[in-house]
Amino acid sequence: MKLFNIAAAIAVLMSCVTACTTSGAWMGAEAEKSYDKDLEIKRLAEALNNEDYFEFEKDGRIYVLADAKDYNTYLKTEEVVLSTKKIGGGPGGKTIVYGLTKNEAKMLEKDPKSQGAAQKMFEGKLRGMDKDFFGVVLSSDTYFVFSSWKDVEAFKASGTATGFRDASSDGRGVIYVGAASKPASLSERFAKAQAK
Repeated sequence: MKLFNIAAAIAVLMSCVTACTTSGAWMGAEAEKSYDKDLEIKRLAEALNNEDYFEFEKDGRIYVLADAKDYNTYLKTEEVVLSTKKIGGGPGGKTIVYGLTKNEAKMLEKDPKSQGAAQKMFEGKLRGMDKDFFGVVLSSDTYFVFSSWKDVEAFKASGTATGFRDASSDGRGVIYVGAASKPASLSERFAKAQAK
């Protein structure tokens, strides 16, 4: 029996030594911290960020943002704090500036092939939320305001949309797409997004 116990102890010890030298095994506390940080960044960037969509052209560039705060910041500063650009990627060879959230920027640092929500939505790789979606596309001096991603897709395909007509504080026209009368909650969201 003692011989069996000694043999079992040696087998356990050998498996521990083998596990410690196996590729892909635990590599220390610093490596684990780095792995955890990378995993957290990936999780955060995977959050869809598809509840807002803003598209407009300025100085020959197309701007696409997927965050209302970033849009409001742009209106105040005329800068997109975090962005990636696709030079010549738009219609007529225009440059497209895609806004990024902090988490998307961190993910892009780790994986240059990754894309933020604004780019995915613009390129048709990510749909807007079904519930509580809010979008604004500025085209030909008219703000087209959307509460449905399906309406954004139809607009992008046809270049036009109908709905309740109004005027914005900057003198441009506003069309609340699909609405027969002024939609209170949508017009409030638009006014809040446009506030400088």
